[in-house]
Amino acid sequence: MANQPPNAGIQVYTWEEFEVDARKIADTIKAWGKKFKYIYGPPRGGVILAVKLSHLLCPDRERKPGLPNNFGFMSFYMPEFWEKTLVVDDIADTGQTLWNFNNCGSFIVTLFKHPQSTITPDIWIREKDDRWVQFPWEAP
Repeated sequence: MANQPPNAGIQVYTWEEFEVDARKIADTIKAWGKKFKYIYGPPRGGVILAVKLSHLLCPDRERKPGLPNNFGFMSFYMPEFWEKTLVVDDIADTGQTLWNFNNCGSFIVTLFKHPQSTITPDIWIREKDDRWVQFPWEAP
C-alpha cells in the first residue's frame, strides 16, 4: 500500500462528468419517448440527479406556490404513483435501495451500476468497480 497514491481506492467523479452523464440520461429518456408524472431521488444520493433531470426533462413545467415543481401530491403507498415515477439514484451498488422501486414497476435510472447489484436499472451510464465513488457533492 505504501507505493499507491492516496486516492487509489477512490474514483473521483466530477461535476463535469455529472453534467455530461445527466444529459445522456435525459437524451436517452427522450429518445425512448418515455414520459413520467413524477421524478424521485432517494436521499441522499438520488436527490441531486433528480433535480437535474427535472430541469432537463421538464424545462417549461409551470411552478405554482405551495406545489414544488407542480408535481402534485400523492401517497407513496399508491401503486399508480410508482408506475408513473422515474426513480433516479447515484449508484445501483447492492440493489438494496432500489429493490422496492423495482418491484413497484418504476422506471429506474442510475449514474453507476455495480455488477453485484441485484437490480439492473433501465438506464445506467457507467459501470462501477470496487473503488469508492466520490461524488462532487460529497467532496470534503
